[in-house]
Amino acid sequence: KSDQKQKTKSEKMEQRMKYAEFVKEWNMKREDLECEDLKEMPVAIPIECRLPNEYFGDVVMIMEFFHAFRKVLPVKDFFPNGIPFDLMERALIDKEIAGPFCDILQLLLTVIFELQEQESEETKDNDIKLTPGLIFERGDDETLRIMKMCYRNGYMD
Repeated sequence: KSDQKQKTKSEKMEQRMKYAEFVKEWNMKREDLECEDLKEMPVAIPIECRLPNEYFGDVVMIMEFFHAFRKVLPVKDFFPNGIPFDLMERALIDKEIAGPFCDILQLLLTVIFELQEQESEETKDNDIKLTPGLIFERGDDETLRIMKMCYRNGYMD
């Protein structure tokens, strides 16, 4: 009985060792072509568009930009269905006076001006106002403290 137990124990130990070695080998870094579980790449479906092939990636990048900043950019206000590829293609290829390109520019300019307005309102209260003689509008103690700090940090020689 003890021989039988020892034999099964050694077999289990051997199986564990083999499994551990297999897992170690499986997890090792190796070239893609050396992998045993490779699958065939699916056949690519060509995309029919009027854009030159070299600009396709740039257009997708622009679309990704609009998607990534959808919380800041009010795309739905200008384009209720979003900005699909065919709309981007039309904006870049067609020369429409009031077309999607104009709407995209208007969207971006609107956001720029709104963000500048927000930023100026946020920084308005924090600005330290200087008079021509470098006298701060705050009290003398505050001015002295700021001047000392500037001298210490090398901002004034």
